[in-house]
Amino acid sequence: MSLALCSIIRYVKSQPELFFSLGFQASKEGKDFAPVLSSSGTDPKSDSGCFSETSSYKIHGNENLRQRKHTYKGGNPAEVPLENGSSVNSGYLSTSVLPFILHLGFMATTAFFVMHVQVSTRFLSASPPLYWFASYLMISPGMGKRWGYLIWAYCAAYILLGSLLFSNFYPFT
Repeated sequence: MSLALCSIIRYVKSQPELFFSLGFQASKEGKDFAPVLSSSGTDPKSDSGCFSETSSYKIHGNENLRQRKHTYKGGNPAEVPLENGSSVNSGYLSTSVLPFILHLGFMATTAFFVMHVQVSTRFLSASPPLYWFASYLMISPGMGKRWGYLIWAYCAAYILLGSLLFSNFYPFT
């Protein structure tokens, strides 16, 4: 539960205008960096579909393939520079993660008010932002390094103690 709350708070602090507008006021760079929906048989250059004009496509057979964006080596792992010199958040802090964060917030609220601790642990473990946030902390420089080591230690202890306790029919979650 605490990891879920920390991940939601971190996302809200990094992009408050995006979070409180529910993604409707996303920046131009964030919208361009977000995944584009496609359907087979639709021309990616036409305006009738839900395609972005700035995205690059290759048509190969009957499939529409989107080319990958260039990744950035070094510096802050959460920001990717664009061609015009600005940068956009990628990974955990990107615009495309917002629906998952909102869903995690709903799940965490429900788990806090309605569920038992063991049930809420299993319920929240199905949410991808928990793992994305943990990996974000592990690769972040500075204070995140210490939290990364704590997450590794917790996971190792959970595996070792969980194996011992589960095999002897003791609760461990």
